[in-house]
Amino acid sequence: MKKLHLLGPVCVISFRKLILLGALLLANDSYAALISALPASSYNADVSIMDSALGIDSSYNVEDFENDVFISGFELTYRRPNASTEHQLIEPGLPQTWDGDRILYIVGGDRISDNGGAIFTFDQGLNSFGIGLANLQLSGWYVEVNGQRLVDELLSISGISASSERNGYLFINAEQGEVIDNVVIDRDELGDRVNFDHLALQVSSTIPIPPAIWLFGSGLLGLIGMARRKKTAELLP
Repeated sequence: MKKLHLLGPVCVISFRKLILLGALLLANDSYAALISALPASSYNADVSIMDSALGIDSSYNVEDFENDVFISGFELTYRRPNASTEHQLIEPGLPQTWDGDRILYIVGGDRISDNGGAIFTFDQGLNSFGIGLANLQLSGWYVEVNGQRLVDELLSISGISASSERNGYLFINAEQGEVIDNVVIDRDELGDRVNFDHLALQVSSTIPIPPAIWLFGSGLLGLIGMARRKKTAELLP
C-alpha cells in the first residue's frame, strides 16, 4: 500500500506538468506548410498544358482575374489600405499574365510608394494555395499563412526570380492536418509591386486538429488510465 500511496502524488504532479506542457504547446504551436515554386518558364499559353506542369488538376478552383466576379469563398483585402486603395484587372504591357489577358494589380493613392501588398482570405480552409507572380523586382517580400510569417524573403525560394515580367508560380501546401485560412504577400518597405494571376485553390475536406492537441490529449488519456488502475488496486483486498 505504501507504493500505491506514493503513486497518488506522482499522478498529481504529472497532471500539473501535463497541463503546463499542453498550455505551452498550444501557445507555441507553429503552422506546418510546405512552400515551393516553379519558375517563370513553367508558363504556357495553353493553360491546360501549363496546369498539368504545375500540378493543378480538377480538384482546384481557379480564379483567372479576367473580370471582377471572383470565385466564391475568396476575399481580397489590402495590407495597407487607404481611401483610394483598390484593385484593377489590367492588361499589362509586359509578359506578366499566367492566363488570359489580365492580371490583378493593386493600386494605392501614391503609386510610387504603395507596394500593393495583398491578403487572400478563404471561407473554407485550403489544402493548397497557388498563385502566379509578376513584376517582383526588389527583395524584402514575405509570406504569412494564418498569421504566421513562414517566408522572410520571397526571392529566396527556388523558382522565384526578380523580374519586371513573370517571377514564378508560388505554391503553399498545408501539412500535418492543417488548413490554409489566409495568405499575406507583402513587403515591409514601400517602393515595389507584385502583380498576381491564376489563383488556384484546393479546398480541404477535413477538420484540422493541431499536433499539440493530439499530444495533450494522448497524455491526458494516459493519466486517466493510470488513475483507474490505481483505484482498482486500492479496492483489491
